[in-house]
Amino acid sequence: MSGTITDIPFPSNTTTTFDPWLETQHVRVSWNYNNPHNVAGRFYLYRREGTSGTWTAIANANANVAATNGANQSGSFSQNIIVSDFNKSFQYMVAFVEGATATTSRLQTPKAT
Repeated sequence: MSGTITDIPFPSNTTTTFDPWLETQHVRVSWNYNNPHNVAGRFYLYRREGTSGTWTAIANANANVAATNGANQSGSFSQNIIVSDFNKSFQYMVAFVEGATATTSRLQTPKAT
């Protein structure tokens, strides 16, 4: 029996920047990834308040980014913060879902490790 292991794109070098003085897009999450085998799928963004809250998928059409073929690719997402979220601490996480029809219905709530 033989098989081929395909590299699945995964986010690396993830950075988050916050600028409360912008009128829109206060938070920007950026990441790098490699996709040399042209694996179809999308990156989705999760957010949780504090360090022990529940991870929640950001339900925004712009909160998912299609993977592009090739090495040294990058993705990013920007989000507006509502007034009631100021003075709170949030964590963001990027997750990849494989498949040509990857949707949030295939996402599971991540478990803290």
